[in-house]
Amino acid sequence: MCTNVLISSNQNIRMKKLKFITCFTLFILGTQLYAQYAAVKDLATRQFPWLKNKVVLKEIPKENDEDVFVIETKKDKLYISASSTSAASSGLDWYAKHVAHQSISHMGDNKSQLAKLPQINQPKKSSPEEFKKLQAKILE
Repeated sequence: MCTNVLISSNQNIRMKKLKFITCFTLFILGTQLYAQYAAVKDLATRQFPWLKNKVVLKEIPKENDEDVFVIETKKDKLYISASSTSAASSGLDWYAKHVAHQSISHMGDNKSQLAKLPQINQPKKSSPEEFKKLQAKILE
């Protein structure tokens, strides 16, 4: 009778340890994901103040081992799903240029305060080839 209680108690302790380790791991991964994409959110807010509290970032897997991004707008929020920080910043750049008609460059900025978030009719998904072209233009 006592052995059953002892075994049950040991299993309970193991389950608590497993739950703690799982929660801790998820917390660390979530913190790293936030920190990874925080720079893109900061860039959006710093360069385009009208995007403050309107950018939602999400990580997605690479396609064929290449970076990709998906941009969409829903209910006054800009959703950027990206496979890396670089892809997320490229997605922000694409949105600013092609939807909001604003740009940032070494030669000068073309920015203005927008009262309303410009909407995208359909989600925009970059292909790996298109992403490479965007990166090449940024590096020029």
